[in-house]
Amino acid sequence: MNKVPNWILRARGPILILGETGTGKSTLANVIHNNVCPSEPFISINLATLNENLIESELFGHLKGAFTGAINDKKGYFETVGKGTLFLDEIGELSRSSQKKLLLLLEEKTFFKLGCTKKKIFKGRVIAATNRNLIKMIKEKTFREDLYYRLNIFSLELDPIRADKIKKRNLINYYFEKFRSIYKKEQLVLNNSCLNELCYYDWPGNIREIKNCMEFMVNSAEEVSVTLSNLPRWISIGKVKAPTQVRGLKAVDYFGAKGQFEEGFIREVLRKNLGKINQSAREMGISKTTLIAKVKKYDIKPQVYGSFDAESI
Repeated sequence: MNKVPNWILRARGPILILGETGTGKSTLANVIHNNVCPSEPFISINLATLNENLIESELFGHLKGAFTGAINDKKGYFETVGKGTLFLDEIGELSRSSQKKLLLLLEEKTFFKLGCTKKKIFKGRVIAATNRNLIKMIKEKTFREDLYYRLNIFSLELDPIRADKIKKRNLINYYFEKFRSIYKKEQLVLNNSCLNELCYYDWPGNIREIKNCMEFMVNSAEEVSVTLSNLPRWISIGKVKAPTQVRGLKAVDYFGAKGQFEEGFIREVLRKNLGKINQSAREMGISKTTLIAKVKKYDIKPQVYGSFDAESI
């Protein structure tokens, strides 16, 4: 997890974390909490998993007899969190009526239990997260605009993992090592070819998908070398391919097709040679200087493919 910006740690109001599924929103919320009030409770609630009819009871609590089935008084999460952090994951799943009550809580630091007319004081902080487009939801009248702007005073957006090939490789190695230790399979090694192919994969499930995949591969491995044959079935092998394939040219003219072919060819040779510039240049029959120029032209990162001297470019 990246270092949390100091301005987030200084924030006193609610924090909104945006990002695709699996980008580490709950982990970031926990990091923020541990940096600000580690001795206080951290309660994480996935609103999408709560029964819609019971969300307000779960969050705000209720008095006995407040509704059918309320046979006892109940404390809600806003009360039990005390001076800690309540992490509301999937905030876009909150109903309009609950959104209104949450807005009141954020504005006045008070709330009401269901069936009670006495105000309760909210002493904690709220961190909310979602993978949904809240602006679009506002236009569709499914999310309150005033709540969005109250939550969006301090916000962070986490990039999908596919945007950073170096981070992908680091995460794959990190979780491979982690589960190798957990399953006591220290003798396992991740095949270089397999690792390079995995770095091409988009990982639509982001960090969570990488974590799950590495656990499956480590646990299922029967040989010392972990290869693509150990991939879980829920990852399509067809998607673990280099982004530029000669057979998949989509150029509309000769020069465009030529450029795509050249880029794809260079990527394949670098992948084969684990990113080694000198060796790849010799194999292609061109000078090191020419190859470096083409690598820069196509924004290719040789370090993604393995052994690479960063000072050669």
